[in-house]
Amino acid sequence: MASIYKRKEGGWRAVIRMQGYPTVCKTFERKQEAGDWAKENERRIKLGQLCFTAHNTRHTYVDLLDRMEADGVLAHQRSFKNCRSQFAY
Repeated sequence: MASIYKRKEGGWRAVIRMQGYPTVCKTFERKQEAGDWAKENERRIKLGQLCFTAHNTRHTYVDLLDRMEADGVLAHQRSFKNCRSQFAY
């Protein structure tokens, strides 16, 4: 069953709670958009088309460090060599 709440900061939040499935929510600027999204996703859940495996994946600290190194985030650090040696440890 979907519920739509008005947010204090402005906008609307649609929340779908169905027994046997994790809670799904999203924020919108207009109430009509929230209602349309909620109806569509309720339908997809009932048909089994919505995938809930994303919350089951586990990410480790090593995965985060590898991703940071691959994206080049550490290249902007002054002590890049020091960071790399600490990560290797």
